[in-house]
Amino acid sequence: MNILRIAVLLSATLFVLPSVVAGVLSGVGGTDPAGVTTRSGVTMTTAFPAPQVWINMMPGIIDIQPKIPTVDVVMTLTNNTPQTINYTFPSAQVFDIFIKDSFGNIISSWSRDLFFAQVVTNLSIAPGQSKTVGGRVELTTADGQFIYPGNYVLSIELVNILSNPNSIDPVSPLDPVVTVEPISSSGLIIIEQINHSPMSQMPLRIDWAF
Repeated sequence: MNILRIAVLLSATLFVLPSVVAGVLSGVGGTDPAGVTTRSGVTMTTAFPAPQVWINMMPGIIDIQPKIPTVDVVMTLTNNTPQTINYTFPSAQVFDIFIKDSFGNIISSWSRDLFFAQVVTNLSIAPGQSKTVGGRVELTTADGQFIYPGNYVLSIELVNILSNPNSIDPVSPLDPVVTVEPISSSGLIIIEQINHSPMSQMPLRIDWAF
Protein backbone atom coordinates (compact mmCIF):
# COMPACT_ATOMS: atom_id res chain seq x y z
CA MET A 1 0.00 0.00 0.00
CA ASN A 2 1.36 3.42 -0.96
CA ILE A 3 0.94 5.59 2.11
CA LEU A 4 2.36 8.67 0.40
CA ARG A 5 -0.70 9.72 -1.48
CA ILE A 6 -2.78 12.72 -2.35
CA ALA A 7 -6.21 12.45 -0.74
CA VAL A 8 -9.25 13.74 -2.60
CA LEU A 9 -11.23 16.19 -0.49
CA LEU A 10 -14.62 14.73 -1.28
CA SER A 11 -17.33 13.00 0.73
CA ALA A 12 -20.84 12.25 -0.43
CA THR A 13 -22.20 12.37 3.10
CA LEU A 14 -20.65 15.65 4.28
CA PHE A 15 -21.28 19.25 3.38
CA VAL A 16 -17.77 20.69 3.62
CA LEU A 17 -15.48 23.21 2.02
CA PRO A 18 -11.69 22.78 2.26
CA SER A 19 -9.44 25.19 4.09
CA VAL A 20 -5.69 25.51 3.73
CA VAL A 21 -3.12 25.98 6.47
CA ALA A 22 0.53 26.66 5.79
CA GLY A 23 3.52 26.82 8.08
CA VAL A 24 7.30 26.78 8.28
CA LEU A 25 8.83 24.15 10.55
CA SER A 26 12.38 25.43 10.72
CA GLY A 27 14.87 27.84 9.25
CA VAL A 28 15.16 31.59 8.98
CA GLY A 29 13.82 34.07 6.50
CA GLY A 30 15.82 36.09 4.04
CA THR A 31 15.52 37.98 0.77
CA ASP A 32 16.31 36.97 -2.78
CA PRO A 33 18.21 39.26 -5.23
CA ALA A 34 14.91 40.96 -6.13
CA GLY A 35 14.28 41.82 -2.49
CA VAL A 36 11.41 39.35 -2.08
CA THR A 37 11.17 37.75 1.35
CA THR A 38 11.95 34.05 1.31
CA ARG A 39 11.80 31.26 3.87
CA SER A 40 14.20 28.43 4.49
CA GLY A 41 13.63 25.12 6.22
CA VAL A 42 10.67 22.81 5.70
CA THR A 43 7.43 24.43 4.57
CA MET A 44 4.27 22.61 5.58
CA THR A 45 0.93 23.11 3.82
CA THR A 46 -2.18 21.32 5.08
CA ALA A 47 -5.58 20.97 3.42
CA PHE A 48 -8.35 20.44 5.97
CA PRO A 49 -12.13 20.23 5.58
CA ALA A 50 -14.23 23.17 6.75
CA PRO A 51 -14.18 23.82 10.53
CA GLN A 52 -17.77 22.53 10.72
CA VAL A 53 -18.93 19.29 9.10
CA TRP A 54 -22.38 17.78 8.99
CA ILE A 55 -23.06 14.05 9.14
CA ASN A 56 -26.03 13.23 6.94
CA MET A 57 -28.19 10.98 9.12
CA MET A 58 -30.87 10.50 6.46
CA PRO A 59 -30.81 7.00 4.90
CA GLY A 60 -30.58 6.77 1.12
CA ILE A 61 -33.24 5.33 -1.17
CA ILE A 62 -31.50 1.94 -1.16
CA ASP A 63 -29.39 2.14 1.96
CA ILE A 64 -31.02 1.19 5.24
CA GLN A 65 -28.35 3.08 7.21
CA PRO A 66 -26.56 6.32 6.28
CA LYS A 67 -23.17 5.86 4.63
CA ILE A 68 -20.10 6.07 6.86
CA PRO A 69 -19.06 9.75 6.88
CA THR A 70 -15.41 10.70 6.41
CA VAL A 71 -13.15 13.72 6.16
CA ASP A 72 -9.90 13.93 4.20
CA VAL A 73 -6.69 15.69 5.25
CA VAL A 74 -3.55 16.28 3.18
CA MET A 75 -0.17 17.59 4.38
CA THR A 76 2.61 18.61 1.99
CA LEU A 77 6.20 19.12 3.17
CA THR A 78 8.50 21.17 0.95
CA ASN A 79 12.28 21.21 1.40
CA ASN A 80 13.60 24.76 0.98
CA THR A 81 17.14 23.87 2.13
CA PRO A 82 20.14 22.98 -0.07
CA GLN A 83 20.38 19.48 1.44
CA THR A 84 18.17 16.39 1.39
CA ILE A 85 15.80 16.11 4.35
CA ASN A 86 15.43 12.59 5.78
CA TYR A 87 12.94 11.23 8.30
CA THR A 88 13.28 7.65 9.55
CA PHE A 89 10.43 5.52 10.94
CA PRO A 90 10.34 2.08 12.62
CA SER A 91 7.57 0.81 10.33
CA ALA A 92 5.93 1.52 6.99
CA GLN A 93 3.63 4.02 8.70
CA VAL A 94 4.94 7.56 8.43
CA PHE A 95 1.85 9.62 9.30
CA ASP A 96 -1.51 9.47 10.99
CA ILE A 97 -4.68 11.54 11.18
CA PHE A 98 -6.52 11.90 14.49
CA ILE A 99 -9.86 13.16 15.71
CA LYS A 100 -9.57 13.97 19.43
CA ASP A 101 -12.07 15.20 21.97
CA SER A 102 -11.55 18.19 24.28
CA PHE A 103 -9.68 15.96 26.75
CA GLY A 104 -7.18 14.76 24.15
CA ASN A 105 -8.71 11.30 23.83
CA ILE A 106 -8.43 9.77 20.34
CA ILE A 107 -11.95 9.22 18.98
CA SER A 108 -10.95 8.09 15.50
CA SER A 109 -7.76 7.74 13.47
CA TRP A 110 -6.76 7.06 9.87
CA SER A 111 -4.65 4.05 10.90
CA ARG A 112 -7.30 2.44 13.10
CA ASP A 113 -7.97 -0.60 10.88
CA LEU A 114 -4.71 -0.61 8.93
CA PHE A 115 -1.64 -2.81 9.27
CA PHE A 116 1.90 -1.70 8.40
CA ALA A 117 5.00 -3.68 7.57
CA GLN A 118 7.44 -3.64 10.49
CA VAL A 119 10.41 -2.46 8.44
CA VAL A 120 12.48 0.70 8.85
CA THR A 121 11.13 3.30 6.42
CA ASN A 122 12.77 6.50 5.17
CA LEU A 123 10.97 9.59 3.97
CA SER A 124 13.42 11.67 1.93
CA ILE A 125 12.75 15.09 0.44
CA ALA A 126 15.33 16.42 -2.01
CA PRO A 127 16.18 20.13 -2.13
CA GLY A 128 13.32 22.05 -3.69
CA GLN A 129 11.08 18.98 -3.74
CA SER A 130 7.83 18.18 -1.90
CA LYS A 131 6.24 15.07 -0.44
CA THR A 132 2.54 14.75 0.29
CA VAL A 133 0.91 12.47 2.85
CA GLY A 134 -2.73 12.21 3.69
CA GLY A 135 -5.80 10.07 3.88
CA ARG A 136 -9.39 9.68 4.94
CA VAL A 137 -10.54 9.30 8.54
CA GLU A 138 -14.00 8.05 9.46
CA LEU A 139 -16.27 10.11 11.68
CA THR A 140 -17.05 7.03 13.73
CA THR A 141 -15.87 5.61 17.04
CA ALA A 142 -13.99 2.32 17.44
CA ASP A 143 -17.28 0.47 17.86
CA GLY A 144 -18.68 1.87 14.61
CA GLN A 145 -20.98 4.53 16.05
CA PHE A 146 -21.21 7.98 14.49
CA ILE A 147 -19.24 10.57 16.43
CA TYR A 148 -21.64 12.62 18.54
CA PRO A 149 -22.12 16.31 17.77
CA GLY A 150 -19.60 18.49 19.54
CA ASN A 151 -16.22 20.20 19.36
CA TYR A 152 -13.16 18.17 18.44
CA VAL A 153 -9.60 18.60 17.15
CA LEU A 154 -8.52 17.23 13.77
CA SER A 155 -4.78 16.73 13.26
CA ILE A 156 -2.31 15.19 10.84
CA GLU A 157 1.29 14.44 11.80
CA LEU A 158 4.35 12.38 11.11
CA VAL A 159 4.47 9.65 13.76
CA ASN A 160 7.08 7.52 15.56
CA ILE A 161 10.05 9.33 14.06
CA LEU A 162 13.34 7.61 14.88
CA SER A 163 15.57 10.38 13.55
CA ASN A 164 15.05 13.92 12.31
CA PRO A 165 16.86 16.05 9.75
CA ASN A 166 19.88 17.91 11.11
CA SER A 167 18.42 21.15 9.77
CA ILE A 168 15.40 20.87 12.08
CA ASP A 169 16.42 21.59 15.65
CA PRO A 170 14.61 19.45 18.25
CA VAL A 171 12.65 21.53 20.73
CA SER A 172 10.13 20.79 23.45
CA PRO A 173 7.03 19.03 22.01
CA LEU A 174 5.04 20.75 24.76
CA ASP A 175 5.09 23.99 22.75
CA PRO A 176 4.21 22.98 19.18
CA VAL A 177 2.69 26.29 18.02
CA VAL A 178 3.89 29.77 18.92
CA THR A 179 1.84 32.05 16.70
CA VAL A 180 -1.11 32.07 14.32
CA GLU A 181 -1.17 34.92 11.82
CA PRO A 182 -3.61 35.54 8.92
CA ILE A 183 -1.64 36.47 5.81
CA SER A 184 -4.24 36.84 3.06
CA SER A 185 -7.88 37.63 2.45
CA SER A 186 -8.32 34.12 1.02
CA GLY A 187 -8.01 32.68 4.52
CA LEU A 188 -4.50 31.25 4.20
CA ILE A 189 -2.94 30.94 7.66
CA ILE A 190 0.72 30.82 8.64
CA ILE A 191 1.43 28.63 11.64
CA GLU A 192 4.97 28.78 12.99
CA GLN A 193 5.77 25.22 14.10
CA ILE A 194 8.61 24.89 16.56
CA ASN A 195 8.02 21.20 17.17
CA HIS A 196 10.63 19.14 15.31
CA SER A 197 7.96 16.59 14.36
CA PRO A 198 5.72 18.03 11.59
CA MET A 199 2.16 18.34 12.87
CA SER A 200 -0.81 20.48 11.92
CA GLN A 201 -4.20 20.67 13.60
CA MET A 202 -7.44 22.62 13.61
CA PRO A 203 -10.69 22.76 15.62
CA LEU A 204 -13.47 20.63 14.16
CA ARG A 205 -17.18 21.01 14.89
CA ILE A 206 -19.30 17.93 14.11
CA ASP A 207 -23.09 18.16 13.78
CA TRP A 208 -25.81 15.78 12.62
CA ALA A 209 -28.24 16.65 9.81
CA PHE A 210 -31.66 14.96 9.58
